[in-house]
Formats: sequence, C-alpha cells, structure tokens
Amino acid sequence: MNETIFKDVSDMGFAGLELFDWQINGLESQSLLGPFVDKYKLPLIASYTNVNLTDPSQRAATIAAAVNVGTIMKKYGGKTIVVGPSGRVGGASYNFNEHKQNIVTTLNELGKAITDIGLIAALHQHTGTAVETRDETYATMEAVDTRYVKFGPDIGQLQKGGVDPVAVVKHFLPVVQHLHFKDFVGGTSMAGYCALGLGKVDLVGIVRRSQIKRQFAPDNDPAKNFWFHVDAPLMRKMAGGAPDPALDSFFLEADGTANPGGLPVGGQTRLDIPNDHLQYAITWFLIALAAAGVYLAYHWENGRLTVNGRTKVKTA
Repeated sequence: MNETIFKDVSDMGFAGLELFDWQINGLESQSLLGPFVDKYKLPLIASYTNVNLTDPSQRAATIAAAVNVGTIMKKYGGKTIVVGPSGRVGGASYNFNEHKQNIVTTLNELGKAITDIGLIAALHQHTGTAVETRDETYATMEAVDTRYVKFGPDIGQLQKGGVDPVAVVKHFLPVVQHLHFKDFVGGTSMAGYCALGLGKVDLVGIVRRSQIKRQFAPDNDPAKNFWFHVDAPLMRKMAGGAPDPALDSFFLEADGTANPGGLPVGGQTRLDIPNDHLQYAITWFLIALAAAGVYLAYHWENGRLTVNGRTKVKTA
C-alpha cells in the first residue's frame, strides 16, 4: 500500500510527495522510507502533521512529535511541516475565542522549533478543526509570529467552508509557503471534491514561462525590487522561497482584477493575435498585378507583343 502511493505519484509525473506524519514514522521504522524515495525519485516535500493546538498540557509533546517527524523528513528532501489543527473542542459548541491564545502560543512555539531544524511550519486551515472558518483563519494568521509560522492554505477546504479561496490566498500571499490545490463541487462522492477545473474554485490568470533578459534591456535590481523581466527563480529566492526546478520554470500572471493593496498590478499581458489575411491577400494580388504589367511592358517594348493587331516596331 505505501509503495503504491510512491509509484502512483511518480507515474503521474509529480515532482515530490507529501505524506501524513504517521506514514513517515511507520515507513522510517521499517527502513522503507529512504529506499522508496530513492527508487521513485520523489523527494519528501512535506508532512501533514496533526498538532494539538488547544490543549496546553499537550503542547510540549505535540511539538516534540512534530520535530521528530521533521527531522526524519529533512533527510529525504523535506521542506515543510503542514500543521493540521486538532478538532473543535466541544463540537458544535466550540468557541474559537476561548482557545485562540492557546492556538497562537502553540503555533509560535512550534514554528520556532521547526525553524531551528531548518524547516518551515505552515498552518493548514481545515473544516472540522480548531481553525476552520474565514474569521478563525484571519484571526490566527494575523496573531501569530509570521517569522516562524507561515500559511499553507487548502483551496478546496476554503471553498467548502463558503470562503473565496483566491481572496484569502491573495491577502496572505507574502506568508504562503505551501498550498493544497484542489477543487470542490459539493457532490456526494469524494467528500464533495472533484478534478481540478470541474468545481467552484477559479484561479484566473495567465501561465507564462520564466523570462530571460533581452539583449538591450536593463538588468534587474533585486536589492531595490526593480524588475525588468520576470526571473522566477530569483524572485522566489528574494521572497524567501526554496529553489524548486518545477515551480521556477513558470509564473502565473494576475488578470486585470484589482488586488488588495493595489499590488500586483495584473492584466499586463496583451493577448492580441492579429488576423492580417485580407491585408496579405491584397498585397500579393497587387504584387502579382504589377508583375504582370512589367511582363507585358517588357514584351511590348521588345516587339514581342501584339495588341489589337498592332506590334511595336523597334527602331535602331
């Protein structure tokens, strides 16, 4: 079963893999994790790690468990601990405000501990957990220390919770480190999820290749944040992102819809595919007509052409 996951993901052409913390612990305990990573050339990008955010008595243990998983994951190319919050205490009677301070404190301490081992902790809001709704997500992310706690939103979960996922991602874009990108349609199968593009999540933009400097264009000046062409790898580096050969090969340009704070300014690509067929047809017709005229004039001047019984006589 575990090897099937690696094989299927590899066969579909993905550049990396995210596993649950219990899968990582189990495979490592059987000395299988490293061989699978090597066999299928799939670096272990992230671990979805369940973290008890609401019970302070469990804080030290839950942080230690996450650090242990992170230490294992780092050996195999891991970058991110995706923090899966614990459940909603009391179920339907759950009161976020009563638990907010514990949530923020645990996230900050966890983020520092994960940063200390060279990885990144990213909060992953999720339906049915202590951080579920739009307001809970905003309240948490605006309270944590984002030097240590990043955001790893789930697009489908946001849509499932009745939130515009694009607006949320744009709002927290500077601290978005990891993304679960899936679509939601609300059907009875697959918990309402569906293939990308078939549901309610729309991410409007233009996918473009990372650009190269033109011969006479000025050089980019990253220190001053002046950019004359899109150098995706360098921009990711300047934003604190780790190198990623797959992601560094392209970028998504925003459309003309206004963004929070006015930036980025979208709609800069001009999609103008000219249709000049009529112009070409007229041009070539006139060229052909002129060529015919030259042909006739040449033969008339040389006495080789008779028009209405008349032929020009050449004179010495």
